[in-house]
Amino acid sequence: MIVEFFGLPGAGKSTLAEALVTALRNSGDPASCPTSMVGSDVSATLRYVRKSTRIGSSLLRRPAASLRLLRSIADSEQESVTQVGKRWGDFMLAQALLSQKPSGGSVVLDQGFMQAVWSIGLRGRLDSPLQTLSGTIDVWSLPDRVVVVEAPLDQLAERLRSRASRHSRVQDPVGSMVAELDRARDLMSQLLAGATSLGLEPESMITIENPDSASPEDLVSSLPPLLGPGTDR
Repeated sequence: MIVEFFGLPGAGKSTLAEALVTALRNSGDPASCPTSMVGSDVSATLRYVRKSTRIGSSLLRRPAASLRLLRSIADSEQESVTQVGKRWGDFMLAQALLSQKPSGGSVVLDQGFMQAVWSIGLRGRLDSPLQTLSGTIDVWSLPDRVVVVEAPLDQLAERLRSRASRHSRVQDPVGSMVAELDRARDLMSQLLAGATSLGLEPESMITIENPDSASPEDLVSSLPPLLGPGTDR
């Protein structure tokens, strides 16, 4: 079973992913969250090496489709060549993490397929990348379940303002943060509406609300039985 959390910055994806891994382990599932291996807690050098290795492995597994996707992202009017490389790298890294299947255990991701596609569209056009992905969807690794995390925009903005680091692109000073989050949420809704063209079925997606008053443990307590038995891809 591969479970991906998908949501806006500040929605609580990482916290909920960790809570789900704990809940699954408590139920006897030796679950893991491989994104922690390339997270901010890892030293910059080690993080770079791990990311580069995984991106390279994804490229070697599907070279033609990977280069087609890179070309389509380059045509999507990103802000710079650097951003083209970053968006492609994020997607390829997500592919490597989605392909990681520890024996007998679920894989839980706080950054995966849908999040990587969303990032491409945040500062660029999505029509060409989406067309490329839908035309090559049989070669990409997909999650078995997508948990969509939603929260009020004003609460998301407060969570982002309280962060010491500025990793989220909606924190860029291109307008008010709430306005940016609103636009980002519209993009997220568009992706969810067209998820079937990306190989994801509606029944594979679950939506949860994560307001400030919610407890991560309470939220994920209902997820394991909802997720049900998964089928390895």
